[in-house]
Amino acid sequence: MIPARLVLATGNPGKVDELRALLSGWGWVDTSYQKFGPSSTDTSFTTNNIKYWKGQARMLLRLTPTYAIDSEYFLQGQVELVGTGDQTIQRSEIGGADTDDLWLRIGKWNSWDIQAGRFEGWEVFHLGMGLDFNTFERRGAVAPANPGIGFYGLTDNQFRPGGSSTNVAAHVYPFSFLRFEALGMAGTFASGPVYAVRPVGILDFGWVKFKVGTEYQKIVARRPDNAAAYTLIGMLEYQRQNYDVAADNYRKALEKVAKVAERRLRAGVKA
Repeated sequence: MIPARLVLATGNPGKVDELRALLSGWGWVDTSYQKFGPSSTDTSFTTNNIKYWKGQARMLLRLTPTYAIDSEYFLQGQVELVGTGDQTIQRSEIGGADTDDLWLRIGKWNSWDIQAGRFEGWEVFHLGMGLDFNTFERRGAVAPANPGIGFYGLTDNQFRPGGSSTNVAAHVYPFSFLRFEALGMAGTFASGPVYAVRPVGILDFGWVKFKVGTEYQKIVARRPDNAAAYTLIGMLEYQRQNYDVAADNYRKALEKVAKVAERRLRAGVKA
């Protein structure tokens, strides 16, 4: 990844009525070799006996204007325009979106803010480097005839919403090591009108982080005889730099607990 940034400013630095615009971005080109060789002798898996080269390229240009109302309060916006190397994919596919962030925010520095638009919620379950959201590695070893890999890490409402949906979040920073996010989402998916909430708290001491969160999502039925779907999951994660074996086992155990809880909750929802 190759990052870059440029700051454009006008007004009186450090005083009121100051406008700054940060121009930044990054880009990467990734060529991957994929090979699938299932051990099953079932003829339905023969389409998975494939190997090929795949290329993926993505470049992002980010503009972040910030207006200092006074020495404490601010108004900020951000837009991220994306270019992709593969021009045959749709917007909904991996790496296909042409706009990532698109939001406005107002608040008080290091105290609180209100944010609205298209953006991601705070991460709870950390996957580490090399598993970025818009990469083949994040998707996993999924061949044409295989179903997708079902990963859940408090992520139903974490990522940028699709369709005509909008995120609204309130952030509070009571201490330098403690922060909270209350994320809400409302709009319409292909399956119908939807709304969701996702509160997250993070206790951050640098080398160790404790994260806790839960989320609730409801899809309103288009017809009276259709049931609404919802998810309510909580998760606590211990994250440390330079993961050792114990921390890795702990994270895997949390994932299993979250999956079991999700299955039990979903089993209670009417089909």
